[in-house]
Amino acid sequence: SKDFHILNSKGRELWLAEDASNVSCCYGTYRVNIKDLSNKQIIVLQSGFNCCLEELEVCVPGSISIGKAKEDFDMLIPKFSVVDRYGGQLFKIKRKGRCGGRVYQITGPSDDAVIGNIKIICNTVYEYEVHHAMSIMFPVNLDVDKKALLIGASFLITHQGCCSIVMSLLLHNEY
Repeated sequence: SKDFHILNSKGRELWLAEDASNVSCCYGTYRVNIKDLSNKQIIVLQSGFNCCLEELEVCVPGSISIGKAKEDFDMLIPKFSVVDRYGGQLFKIKRKGRCGGRVYQITGPSDDAVIGNIKIICNTVYEYEVHHAMSIMFPVNLDVDKKALLIGASFLITHQGCCSIVMSLLLHNEY
C-alpha cells in the first residue's frame, strides 16, 4: 500500500493517509484511510471504482458520510464540485486556465470569489526520496467538515492526474 504524508504549512506531519484500495488491475474500490499520529482513524475517502474515479465520498469514523468531491465534465478545463451529505453545493474547484499549470482555484457555489487553491507540486524531496506534493490553501476559520471535504477533493484531483503518485499534502490556513 502507498502512504501519504499530510503536513501543515511549517512542514510538520499532522496525519498519515494509507491507500487501502482493493485493486485488481483497473477493477476494485478506491479507499484511503487518514489517521492521526496516534493511529486513530479520522477520515475515510472511498469510491466504488478505482480506475475511473469521478466521485469520492468523504466519511468520518463509523462510515458517516459528510459529503463528496465530484468531477464535473468539461472538455476544456478540469472542474470539480464539493457537496455536503445532502447534495448541496459547498465549493467549486477549477483549474486556473488551460495553461495555468496545476493550480486549482476554490470558490463558493456561486463562483464569485476565490477562497483558496489546490496546487500540485511535482518532484519534491521528502526524506531523501522524490515525491509529488500537493498544497491546499483555505480559510483558517473554515468548518472542519469542509476542510475534510477539500482534502478529499485534493485526492480526487491527484488521482485524475496520475493514479500511482506518492504525495505529501501541505495544508495552509492563510486565506
